[in-house]
Amino acid sequence: MKCSFCDKEVREGSTVCESCGAELTIDNNGDEDSAIQTKNNTELGMKWYKFLIYFLLYANFVTYLFDGFIYLFGDKINFLSELFADTLFTGKFRIIGIIYAVVLITLSVISLYVRNGLAKFKVSAPKNFIIFDIITSVISTVITLLSMILVENAGLSDWLPELLGSLLGSTAIIMCNITYFRKRKHLFINL
Repeated sequence: MKCSFCDKEVREGSTVCESCGAELTIDNNGDEDSAIQTKNNTELGMKWYKFLIYFLLYANFVTYLFDGFIYLFGDKINFLSELFADTLFTGKFRIIGIIYAVVLITLSVISLYVRNGLAKFKVSAPKNFIIFDIITSVISTVITLLSMILVENAGLSDWLPELLGSLLGSTAIIMCNITYFRKRKHLFINL
């Protein structure tokens, strides 16, 4: 028999798919191959989950890795050195750029780790994704704040509205993700 959600083989008499964690019920049509129907999964859309594991987390990996190498070696590459001439990551603030580059490269690796956990329906994967989301939001906020204070010499009234807007947007996305994965908690059963 096959799970109608993930299309993996399921042992006879199972109430939960071992691959995706979907709760199963038996359909009494007599047809073995279509005898298993998932419960709760058809009611709960999985489009955001699929977008996360098939696109967004891979895109995060590529973007963070690329940006990390740019911030690490950007001053060594001619066409990039012109772009970064007046940024936070050159001159007397170069150490901040190097630290930020290492953080971005680390985030790229973590992005793949989180993606693989979600794709394998690991119990800890939703929590790891939320933590990853919070960490990236905090890092983005700190870098934006440093850029505004150190490079642009912006006053509090200049950067506070942008910072508050960014924080509110990030908080809303994180809360939506928490709600989304809380409703799908029953799917994440693999250790």
